[in-house]
Amino acid sequence: MKRQLVLGFLAYLSVHPGNAAHAQSPVWQTVDSYRAGLNLGASAGAISTDAGGGILYGVGSAIAADGTHLATVRASSDAGSTWNTLSQYLEPGWSWAHYRGFSAADGALFVSGELYDPALGKRWLVRRSLDQGFNWTTVDSPALGSLGASPSAGDVLADATGEVYAAGTQGGGASPYRWVVRKSSQAGDEGTWSSVDALGTVGASEARSIAFNAAGAVFVAGRVANAQNGSATWTVRRSQNHGGIWATVDAYQETAGLNSSAEGIAITPGGTIYVAGSARGLAKGKYSDYWVVRRSTDGGTTWSNVDKTTAANGGFLSPTGLTLDGAGGVWVCGYNGPGSAPNQLVVRKGTTNSRGTVAWTASDTFQTGMGARANGITIDGAGNVFVTGRWVDSVENWWLTRKLGQ
Repeated sequence: MKRQLVLGFLAYLSVHPGNAAHAQSPVWQTVDSYRAGLNLGASAGAISTDAGGGILYGVGSAIAADGTHLATVRASSDAGSTWNTLSQYLEPGWSWAHYRGFSAADGALFVSGELYDPALGKRWLVRRSLDQGFNWTTVDSPALGSLGASPSAGDVLADATGEVYAAGTQGGGASPYRWVVRKSSQAGDEGTWSSVDALGTVGASEARSIAFNAAGAVFVAGRVANAQNGSATWTVRRSQNHGGIWATVDAYQETAGLNSSAEGIAITPGGTIYVAGSARGLAKGKYSDYWVVRRSTDGGTTWSNVDKTTAANGGFLSPTGLTLDGAGGVWVCGYNGPGSAPNQLVVRKGTTNSRGTVAWTASDTFQTGMGARANGITIDGAGNVFVTGRWVDSVENWWLTRKLGQ
Protein backbone atom coordinates (compact mmCIF):
# COMPACT_ATOMS: atom_id res chain seq x y z
CA MET A 1 0.00 0.00 0.00
CA LYS A 2 2.79 2.43 0.87
CA ARG A 3 4.47 1.79 -2.51
CA GLN A 4 1.20 2.62 -4.29
CA LEU A 5 0.91 5.87 -2.33
CA VAL A 6 4.46 6.90 -3.21
CA LEU A 7 3.95 6.12 -6.88
CA GLY A 8 0.67 8.04 -6.81
CA PHE A 9 2.39 11.02 -5.24
CA LEU A 10 5.14 11.01 -7.87
CA ALA A 11 2.58 10.69 -10.67
CA TYR A 12 0.69 13.66 -9.26
CA LEU A 13 3.82 15.81 -9.26
CA SER A 14 4.71 14.78 -12.80
CA VAL A 15 1.53 16.35 -14.13
CA HIS A 16 1.52 19.28 -11.69
CA PRO A 17 5.01 20.67 -12.25
CA GLY A 18 4.83 23.57 -9.74
CA ASN A 19 7.88 25.85 -9.65
CA ALA A 20 10.68 25.73 -12.17
CA ALA A 21 13.47 23.29 -11.38
CA HIS A 22 16.71 24.40 -9.78
CA ALA A 23 19.97 22.53 -10.18
CA GLN A 24 21.85 21.45 -7.07
CA SER A 25 24.67 23.71 -6.03
CA PRO A 26 27.21 23.80 -3.20
CA VAL A 27 25.86 27.20 -2.20
CA TRP A 28 22.48 28.19 -0.78
CA GLN A 29 19.76 28.94 -3.30
CA THR A 30 16.08 29.84 -3.11
CA VAL A 31 14.02 26.86 -4.31
CA ASP A 32 10.53 28.05 -3.35
CA SER A 33 9.19 31.60 -3.22
CA TYR A 34 5.42 31.35 -3.16
CA ARG A 35 2.28 33.39 -2.64
CA ALA A 36 -1.21 32.80 -3.96
CA GLY A 37 -1.36 35.94 -6.14
CA LEU A 38 -0.87 39.69 -6.28
CA ASN A 39 -1.02 41.09 -2.74
CA LEU A 40 -1.99 37.62 -1.47
CA GLY A 41 0.83 36.78 0.89
CA ALA A 42 2.08 33.50 2.34
CA SER A 43 4.38 32.42 5.16
CA ALA A 44 6.00 29.07 5.98
CA GLY A 45 6.08 27.91 9.59
CA ALA A 46 7.99 24.60 9.46
CA ILE A 47 9.69 22.13 7.14
CA SER A 48 10.50 18.43 7.46
CA THR A 49 10.43 15.15 5.54
CA ASP A 50 8.35 12.02 5.50
CA ALA A 51 9.55 9.07 7.58
CA GLY A 52 11.81 7.89 4.74
CA GLY A 53 13.44 11.26 4.16
CA GLY A 54 12.55 11.40 0.48
CA ILE A 55 9.54 13.73 0.38
CA LEU A 56 9.76 17.27 1.75
CA TYR A 57 6.81 19.01 3.39
CA GLY A 58 6.57 22.72 4.11
CA VAL A 59 3.65 24.00 6.16
CA GLY A 60 2.34 27.48 6.94
CA SER A 61 -0.47 29.64 5.54
CA ALA A 62 -1.47 31.62 2.47
CA ILE A 63 -3.99 34.41 1.90
CA ALA A 64 -7.01 33.65 -0.30
CA ALA A 65 -8.72 36.16 -2.60
CA ASP A 66 -11.41 36.86 0.02
CA GLY A 67 -8.76 37.85 2.58
CA THR A 68 -8.97 34.69 4.68
CA HIS A 69 -5.77 32.85 5.67
CA LEU A 70 -5.66 29.18 4.67
CA ALA A 71 -3.43 26.71 6.53
CA THR A 72 -1.28 25.32 3.74
CA VAL A 73 0.83 22.23 3.00
CA ARG A 74 3.37 22.27 0.17
CA ALA A 75 5.49 19.30 -0.89
CA SER A 76 8.42 18.31 -3.08
CA SER A 77 9.46 14.80 -4.09
CA ASP A 78 12.60 15.87 -6.01
CA ALA A 79 14.83 17.43 -3.33
CA GLY A 80 13.18 20.83 -3.61
CA SER A 81 13.41 21.31 -7.37
CA THR A 82 9.61 21.50 -7.78
CA TRP A 83 6.90 22.24 -5.23
CA ASN A 84 3.13 21.83 -5.21
CA THR A 85 0.37 22.89 -2.86
CA LEU A 86 -1.20 19.65 -1.60
CA SER A 87 -3.74 20.99 0.88
CA GLN A 88 -5.32 24.21 2.12
CA TYR A 89 -7.63 24.33 5.12
CA LEU A 90 -10.01 26.69 6.90
CA GLU A 91 -13.21 25.90 8.74
CA PRO A 92 -16.29 27.36 6.92
CA GLY A 93 -17.05 30.82 8.24
CA TRP A 94 -13.72 31.17 10.07
CA SER A 95 -11.15 33.77 9.05
CA TRP A 96 -7.68 32.43 9.72
CA ALA A 97 -5.65 29.23 10.14
CA HIS A 98 -1.90 28.66 10.23
CA TYR A 99 0.38 25.64 10.65
CA ARG A 100 3.48 26.01 12.85
CA GLY A 101 4.70 22.42 13.21
CA PHE A 102 5.01 19.19 11.21
CA SER A 103 5.90 15.59 12.04
CA ALA A 104 5.96 12.30 10.17
CA ALA A 105 5.53 8.81 11.59
CA ASP A 106 5.27 5.55 9.70
CA GLY A 107 2.02 5.86 7.76
CA ALA A 108 0.89 9.21 9.18
CA LEU A 109 1.67 12.91 8.97
CA PHE A 110 0.76 15.52 11.60
CA VAL A 111 0.53 19.30 11.52
CA SER A 112 0.04 21.70 14.44
CA GLY A 113 -1.01 25.32 14.66
CA GLU A 114 -4.01 27.51 15.33
CA LEU A 115 -7.46 28.39 14.01
CA TYR A 116 -9.08 31.80 14.54
CA ASP A 117 -12.28 33.75 14.03
CA PRO A 118 -13.03 37.17 15.61
CA ALA A 119 -16.48 36.06 16.75
CA LEU A 120 -15.60 32.52 17.83
CA GLY A 121 -12.13 32.99 19.28
CA LYS A 122 -8.98 30.96 18.75
CA ARG A 123 -8.49 27.19 18.82
CA TRP A 124 -5.52 24.91 19.29
CA LEU A 125 -5.11 22.80 16.14
CA VAL A 126 -3.62 19.37 15.38
CA ARG A 127 -4.48 17.59 12.12
CA ARG A 128 -3.49 14.23 10.65
CA SER A 129 -3.09 12.80 7.15
CA LEU A 130 -2.98 9.09 6.32
CA ASP A 131 -2.38 9.55 2.57
CA GLN A 132 0.90 11.51 2.39
CA GLY A 133 -0.65 14.93 2.84
CA PHE A 134 -3.47 15.07 0.30
CA ASN A 135 -6.32 14.77 2.81
CA TRP A 136 -6.37 15.84 6.45
CA THR A 137 -8.68 15.50 9.43
CA THR A 138 -8.66 17.50 12.65
CA VAL A 139 -7.76 15.21 15.57
CA ASP A 140 -7.35 17.78 18.38
CA SER A 141 -8.78 21.29 18.58
CA PRO A 142 -9.80 22.24 22.13
CA ALA A 143 -10.73 25.81 22.99
CA LEU A 144 -8.35 25.75 26.00
CA GLY A 145 -9.84 28.77 27.73
CA SER A 146 -12.59 31.33 27.47
CA LEU A 147 -13.41 33.55 24.52
CA GLY A 148 -10.49 35.92 24.04
CA ALA A 149 -7.90 33.32 24.96
CA SER A 150 -5.27 32.43 22.35
CA PRO A 151 -4.28 28.75 22.40
CA SER A 152 -1.77 27.67 19.79
CA ALA A 153 0.07 24.39 19.10
CA GLY A 154 3.63 25.31 18.15
CA ASP A 155 5.10 21.85 17.57
CA VAL A 156 3.96 18.26 17.12
CA LEU A 157 6.04 15.09 17.19
CA ALA A 158 5.08 11.45 16.70
CA ASP A 159 7.19 8.45 17.67
CA ALA A 160 7.26 4.92 16.29
CA THR A 161 5.18 3.48 19.14
CA GLY A 162 1.99 5.40 18.36
CA GLU A 163 2.44 8.23 20.86
CA VAL A 164 2.01 11.79 19.58
CA TYR A 165 2.82 14.97 21.53
CA ALA A 166 1.86 18.57 20.78
CA ALA A 167 3.37 21.55 22.57
CA GLY A 168 2.30 25.18 22.67
CA THR A 169 0.53 27.79 24.74
CA GLN A 170 -2.89 28.69 26.07
CA GLY A 171 -4.10 31.95 27.57
CA GLY A 172 -4.60 35.56 26.62
CA GLY A 173 -7.25 38.08 27.50
CA ALA A 174 -7.26 38.45 31.27
CA SER A 175 -5.26 35.24 31.87
CA PRO A 176 -1.52 34.53 31.55
CA TYR A 177 -0.18 32.51 28.66
CA ARG A 178 0.63 28.99 29.92
CA TRP A 179 3.06 26.33 28.74
CA VAL A 180 0.97 23.36 27.53
CA VAL A 181 1.87 19.84 26.38
CA ARG A 182 -0.86 17.53 25.09
CA LYS A 183 -0.58 13.84 24.22
CA SER A 184 -2.33 11.03 22.41
CA SER A 185 -1.20 7.46 23.13
CA GLN A 186 -3.36 6.10 20.30
CA ALA A 187 -1.66 7.31 17.11
CA GLY A 188 -3.30 10.73 17.39
CA ASP A 189 -6.88 9.50 17.04
CA GLU A 190 -9.55 12.12 17.70
CA GLY A 191 -10.84 11.98 21.27
CA THR A 192 -7.65 10.44 22.68
CA TRP A 193 -5.80 13.69 23.49
CA SER A 194 -5.30 15.17 26.95
CA SER A 195 -3.09 17.81 28.56
CA VAL A 196 -0.15 16.18 30.36
CA ASP A 197 1.88 19.26 31.38
CA ALA A 198 0.98 22.89 32.10
CA LEU A 199 3.08 25.70 33.60
CA GLY A 200 2.87 29.45 34.11
CA THR A 201 0.89 31.72 36.42
CA VAL A 202 1.98 35.12 35.07
CA GLY A 203 3.23 36.67 31.84
CA ALA A 204 3.87 34.63 28.71
CA SER A 205 4.96 30.98 28.89
CA GLU A 206 5.13 28.68 25.88
CA ALA A 207 6.31 25.15 25.05
CA ARG A 208 8.05 25.46 21.69
CA SER A 209 9.79 22.26 20.56
CA ILE A 210 9.74 18.50 21.25
CA ALA A 211 12.33 15.72 20.97
CA PHE A 212 12.68 12.06 22.00
CA ASN A 213 15.85 10.23 22.99
CA ALA A 214 16.62 6.61 22.19
CA ALA A 215 15.41 5.49 25.62
CA GLY A 216 11.96 6.96 24.99
CA ALA A 217 12.24 10.01 27.23
CA VAL A 218 10.35 13.09 26.00
CA PHE A 219 11.99 16.53 26.13
CA VAL A 220 10.16 19.82 25.60
CA ALA A 221 11.91 23.19 25.25
CA GLY A 222 10.43 26.67 25.53
CA ARG A 223 10.05 29.44 28.10
CA VAL A 224 8.29 29.87 31.43
CA ALA A 225 7.50 33.27 32.94
CA ASN A 226 8.89 33.97 36.40
CA ALA A 227 6.21 34.50 39.05
CA GLN A 228 8.36 37.08 40.88
CA ASN A 229 9.15 39.50 38.07
CA GLY A 230 7.41 38.12 34.96
CA SER A 231 10.63 37.65 32.99
CA ALA A 232 10.79 34.58 30.75
CA THR A 233 13.22 31.77 31.56
CA TRP A 234 14.67 29.37 28.98
CA THR A 235 13.19 26.02 30.07
CA VAL A 236 13.72 22.37 29.13
CA ARG A 237 11.48 19.73 30.70
CA ARG A 238 11.77 15.96 30.59
CA SER A 239 9.41 13.06 31.11
CA GLN A 240 10.81 9.55 31.43
CA ASN A 241 7.44 7.82 31.78
CA HIS A 242 5.55 8.83 28.63
CA GLY A 243 4.33 12.19 29.90
CA GLY A 244 3.14 11.06 33.32
CA ILE A 245 5.68 12.96 35.41
CA TRP A 246 7.70 15.98 34.26
CA ALA A 247 10.79 17.64 35.68
CA THR A 248 12.59 20.82 34.64
CA VAL A 249 16.15 19.83 33.67
CA ASP A 250 17.37 23.24 32.45
CA ALA A 251 16.27 26.75 33.47
CA TYR A 252 18.64 29.30 31.99
CA GLN A 253 18.92 33.08 31.99
CA GLU A 254 22.09 34.87 30.91
CA THR A 255 21.32 37.58 33.47
CA ALA A 256 18.81 37.06 36.27
CA GLY A 257 15.53 38.85 35.60
CA LEU A 258 16.14 39.27 31.84
CA ASN A 259 14.23 37.29 29.21
CA SER A 260 15.49 34.06 27.66
CA SER A 261 13.68 31.49 25.51
CA ALA A 262 14.50 28.07 24.07
CA GLU A 263 13.16 27.68 20.54
CA GLY A 264 14.43 24.36 19.14
CA ILE A 265 15.64 21.01 20.47
CA ALA A 266 17.23 17.97 18.82
CA ILE A 267 18.88 14.80 20.16
CA THR A 268 21.59 12.70 18.51
CA PRO A 269 21.24 8.89 18.31
CA GLY A 270 23.89 8.72 21.05
CA GLY A 271 21.83 10.92 23.37
CA THR A 272 23.55 14.30 23.15
CA ILE A 273 20.93 17.05 23.44
CA TYR A 274 21.18 20.42 21.69
CA VAL A 275 18.86 23.33 22.41
CA ALA A 276 18.89 26.68 20.58
CA GLY A 277 17.33 29.95 21.68
CA SER A 278 17.95 33.53 22.74
CA ALA A 279 18.94 35.24 25.98
CA ARG A 280 19.35 38.85 27.03
CA GLY A 281 22.36 39.77 29.15
CA LEU A 282 23.54 42.83 31.07
CA ALA A 283 27.22 43.53 31.68
CA LYS A 284 28.85 46.83 32.66
CA GLY A 285 25.58 48.65 32.09
CA LYS A 286 25.18 47.38 28.53
CA TYR A 287 22.41 45.05 27.30
CA SER A 288 23.20 42.34 24.76
CA ASP A 289 20.90 39.92 22.94
CA TYR A 290 22.59 36.54 22.53
CA TRP A 291 22.03 33.73 20.06
CA VAL A 292 22.62 30.68 22.30
CA VAL A 293 23.05 26.94 21.80
CA ARG A 294 23.25 24.73 24.89
CA ARG A 295 24.28 21.09 25.10
CA SER A 296 23.82 18.19 27.50
CA THR A 297 25.78 14.95 27.12
CA ASP A 298 24.25 13.21 30.15
CA GLY A 299 20.53 13.08 29.39
CA GLY A 300 19.76 16.57 30.62
CA THR A 301 21.47 16.44 34.03
CA THR A 302 24.09 19.07 33.23
CA TRP A 303 24.24 21.73 30.52
CA SER A 304 26.78 24.08 28.99
CA ASN A 305 26.77 26.78 26.33
CA VAL A 306 28.44 25.68 23.09
CA ASP A 307 27.50 28.83 21.17
CA LYS A 308 26.83 32.33 22.45
CA THR A 309 27.09 35.13 19.96
CA THR A 310 25.68 38.58 19.25
CA ALA A 311 24.89 40.32 16.00
CA ALA A 312 27.83 42.21 14.54
CA ASN A 313 25.48 45.08 13.64
CA GLY A 314 24.21 45.36 17.22
CA GLY A 315 20.71 44.20 16.34
CA PHE A 316 18.57 41.38 17.67
CA LEU A 317 19.78 37.88 16.83
CA SER A 318 17.49 34.92 17.52
CA PRO A 319 17.43 31.21 16.59
CA THR A 320 14.08 29.73 15.60
CA GLY A 321 14.94 26.12 14.73
CA LEU A 322 17.55 23.39 14.96
CA THR A 323 18.37 20.11 13.23
CA LEU A 324 21.22 17.58 13.13
CA ASP A 325 22.93 15.92 10.18
CA GLY A 326 24.27 12.39 9.98
CA ALA A 327 27.89 13.51 10.33
CA GLY A 328 27.47 15.17 13.72
CA GLY A 329 26.82 18.66 12.38
CA VAL A 330 24.43 20.99 14.23
CA TRP A 331 22.38 23.37 12.06
CA VAL A 332 20.58 26.34 13.61
CA CYS A 333 18.35 28.78 11.74
CA GLY A 334 16.93 32.13 12.80
CA TYR A 335 17.08 35.79 11.96
CA ASN A 336 18.98 39.00 12.60
CA GLY A 337 16.84 42.11 13.25
CA PRO A 338 19.26 45.01 12.78
CA GLY A 339 17.11 47.91 14.00
CA SER A 340 15.63 49.93 11.14
CA ALA A 341 17.29 47.84 8.39
CA PRO A 342 15.59 44.74 6.89
CA ASN A 343 15.82 41.45 8.78
CA GLN A 344 18.24 38.79 7.56
CA LEU A 345 17.61 35.05 7.47
CA VAL A 346 20.52 33.37 9.29
CA VAL A 347 21.83 29.78 9.32
CA ARG A 348 24.80 28.72 11.46
CA LYS A 349 26.53 25.32 11.42
CA GLY A 350 28.36 23.75 14.33
CA THR A 351 31.04 21.07 13.88
CA THR A 352 32.34 19.14 16.91
CA ASN A 353 36.02 18.15 17.13
CA SER A 354 37.56 15.19 18.96
CA ARG A 355 37.78 17.22 22.19
CA GLY A 356 34.07 17.97 22.14
CA THR A 357 34.49 21.63 21.22
CA VAL A 358 31.97 22.98 18.72
CA ALA A 359 33.25 25.38 16.05
CA TRP A 360 30.61 27.54 14.37
CA THR A 361 30.44 29.07 10.91
CA ALA A 362 27.87 31.29 9.24
CA SER A 363 26.36 29.08 6.54
CA ASP A 364 23.71 31.43 5.13
CA THR A 365 22.77 35.08 5.60
CA PHE A 366 19.97 35.96 3.20
CA GLN A 367 18.25 39.31 2.80
CA THR A 368 15.88 40.48 0.11
CA GLY A 369 13.08 43.01 -0.26
CA MET A 370 12.03 44.39 3.11
CA GLY A 371 13.65 41.50 4.97
CA ALA A 372 13.61 37.74 5.55
CA ARG A 373 13.52 35.32 8.48
CA ALA A 374 13.74 31.57 9.00
CA ASN A 375 11.13 29.58 10.91
CA GLY A 376 12.32 26.00 10.43
CA ILE A 377 15.16 23.81 9.18
CA THR A 378 15.54 20.16 8.15
CA ILE A 379 17.83 17.74 6.32
CA ASP A 380 16.52 15.20 3.82
CA GLY A 381 17.65 11.61 3.29
CA ALA A 382 20.30 12.71 0.77
CA GLY A 383 21.88 15.22 3.15
CA ASN A 384 20.48 18.37 1.55
CA VAL A 385 19.75 21.14 4.06
CA PHE A 386 16.51 23.14 3.75
CA VAL A 387 15.45 26.24 5.65
CA THR A 388 12.01 27.81 5.40
CA GLY A 389 10.26 30.98 6.55
CA ARG A 390 9.26 34.15 4.78
CA TRP A 391 10.51 37.24 3.00
CA VAL A 392 8.66 40.54 2.62
CA ASP A 393 8.21 42.79 -0.39
CA SER A 394 6.75 46.28 -0.08
CA VAL A 395 3.25 44.86 0.53
CA GLU A 396 3.11 41.20 1.59
CA ASN A 397 4.98 38.19 2.92
CA TRP A 398 6.22 35.49 0.57
CA TRP A 399 6.66 31.83 1.55
CA LEU A 400 10.40 31.15 1.36
CA THR A 401 12.41 27.93 1.17
CA ARG A 402 16.19 27.81 0.62
CA LYS A 403 18.43 24.82 0.00
CA LEU A 404 22.08 23.87 0.49
CA GLY A 405 22.68 20.92 -1.84
CA GLN A 406 25.09 18.15 -0.88
